[in-house]
Amino acid sequence: PVHFEWKKDETAEVRLTVSSDPQMKNIVQEIKSNEQKTDLVLASNQSYYWRIETETEKSPVSEFTLAQLTEPTLKSPFPNQIINSGKSPDAAVTFEWQDQAMSNQFEVVVAEDTAFSTVAVKRQTKLTKLNERLKVGTYYWRVQSSHPERSLALESQVQQFEVKAEAQEDSKVALPILTEAPPAVEVVKANR
Repeated sequence: PVHFEWKKDETAEVRLTVSSDPQMKNIVQEIKSNEQKTDLVLASNQSYYWRIETETEKSPVSEFTLAQLTEPTLKSPFPNQIINSGKSPDAAVTFEWQDQAMSNQFEVVVAEDTAFSTVAVKRQTKLTKLNERLKVGTYYWRVQSSHPERSLALESQVQQFEVKAEAQEDSKVALPILTEAPPAVEVVKANR
């Protein structure tokens, strides 16, 4: 439920109107009350407009959005993805995630262990995409989202990926492999 509170004269009856448009034409809910608060059940992932009216006054129209609080969904690198760095000791890695909770700040953490005690990257961003260079190795990553009007930070699942270099060819000259023993040679010393 959405909690509404307002101030009023003790004897005044109040009408709370919630609409899906700022002109207050598409009424979603409307209640009359002698109280100074109420709770309404409204659908998530939608913007609403509301105002309070008494017989003599109307409040300005205010807007709010109900967002379903779901953690960020990691998109790339996908679980157990191997990112080839070619012959380079590091690779460009693009991190992408999806946010349904209308967050405005994200913290991306990439670590070398599942406990996140050896952190390779820790970045703050307002975007849902981040590019980083990482050395060859196995990594774990997660994203935490936040919003100033929310006290709760939402954290994604942890995913593993690997940055791998191509096998380097040995630059030594290969020696021939003998499959048969050479014929025995006898050295005879002749006396003259």
